Amino acid sequence: MSNDHERMLSAAAMRRRQEALPELLGAVRWRRRRRLAARGAAVLLLVLSAASPWWWRAADGAGGALAPAVADGPPWTVLGDDPSVLARCEVPTRVDPAWFVDDQQLQRLLLDGNRPDGLVRAGSRVIVAAAAIDPWPGDAP
Repeated sequence: MSNDHERMLSAAAMRRRQEALPELLGAVRWRRRRRLAARGAAVLLLVLSAASPWWWRAADGAGGALAPAVADGPPWTVLGDDPSVLARCEVPTRVDPAWFVDDQQLQRLLLDGNRPDGLVRAGSRVIVAAAAIDPWPGDAP
């Protein structure tokens, strides 16, 4: 098949091909050497980085063991079941029965305050209409 292509080339094309061949082969060889050098450098870097802890250890002391990085015990304390912890975290709340009103009392309070009765009952849900809610202080007209 190569011969078929060569027959189709002119004499000038064959000459250019023969002149370019040594340059192309040199470029291919240079690329191969560059790749091998890069791979070798990567392998050398990997080996040196893996061996560096032993070199640093040997430089620190005369080949002895390093001191432990952690102290004898953990820096925290396990509490277990200590009721005083829960007592310190509790927030005392006060529930005033006057805060809670039934429907009739709420309707009476809205009527006394010249407010529309904005409650809607749907099954077990109670929805307050926006007309019955006071606007935020910044939103007041």
